[in-house]
Amino acid sequence: MHFNLKLLILFCFTFLNLTTHAQENNPAKTYYEEAEKARDTYKYSKEVKLLEKSSDLGYAPAHKRLAIIYSNKDGKTDRIKMFAYTLRAAEAGDSMAMETVAFYYKEGIITKNGTEKDLNASAQWYEKAIAHGNEQAIFDFAKFYLDKDAGNSGEEAMFWFKKAADKGDLIAKTYYYVLTNNLQAAYDLGAEYAYVDSSTKDYSSRKKIAENIYSILSDFADPKGTFLYGKFLMEHLMRSKEAYLQYKLALSRGYPVPEKYFEAIRVFEDFAKSQTPVHKDYATVTNRDVTSTERKKTCPICNGTGKNTDRYTTEKRDWNNKTITFTDHTTTRNCIRCNGTGYIVY
Repeated sequence: MHFNLKLLILFCFTFLNLTTHAQENNPAKTYYEEAEKARDTYKYSKEVKLLEKSSDLGYAPAHKRLAIIYSNKDGKTDRIKMFAYTLRAAEAGDSMAMETVAFYYKEGIITKNGTEKDLNASAQWYEKAIAHGNEQAIFDFAKFYLDKDAGNSGEEAMFWFKKAADKGDLIAKTYYYVLTNNLQAAYDLGAEYAYVDSSTKDYSSRKKIAENIYSILSDFADPKGTFLYGKFLMEHLMRSKEAYLQYKLALSRGYPVPEKYFEAIRVFEDFAKSQTPVHKDYATVTNRDVTSTERKKTCPICNGTGKNTDRYTTEKRDWNNKTITFTDHTTTRNCIRCNGTGYIVY
């Protein structure tokens, strides 16, 4: 018994020493580390050569790094090499690379013979990415089937959108609502994210979600959804020209858009051009008193502060660590509705 235990301990130490020795003498890893040093000293040509040696020996981080480099090497994209190294990373088990390979096969990879699409290969790589825990690939796979079926509510698309929605993907949930003809639920979801206070921490990201929700409704030619998209563009983003087009589109799809919404656009654009009050409903109190026939009220856009706070989010992807870092930014300007006064005349 003691003899067997000694043998087992001896085996474990021997295996550990061999593993450590192999790691210390791993030429692929050594090439990769030397490439990192070359990058730190701005020796990019040397970095690429070392990375290629590391990649040829099967070192997965080198595959990913080379794919990134060839996506923008000297201001140009070498699509053939970029795909080749992304494919290597995918074959080495990287789930993000698997999703990217699936996208390339869907859109068409660049080869020496031209652009080639392979939808079967694309589907296979999406399935592999999902099997390796890539949740974003679930949504992309649903979109794959949606595009493949030219927007028809195919069972595959609904199945994968439902999967993504169950994991908290709001855009996937919108697609699922639309494909299952649960339009009211989609309207409610858009309103939930559109009508939030400007002091909300994730204000800008919620607005972006709302915009995407309404945009999907418009893309599916839903009359009311098209109108709501235009209304959101005008009232929340002040994008009058796009709002006008959505209103016209909603009319053509049979939704009775009230004339006041078109009038609001005309007033807004006239005001933006002249920077002076042009309509009693949108008059800005600037350098004049309120007359006896007029009343003033708190500006509904800035809630009386006279300021608009714009929030936006930037993202930084770390390919090596498979992470996405979101950073919120804030800028403040005079309210475009009340010109910084905090109230309007009506």
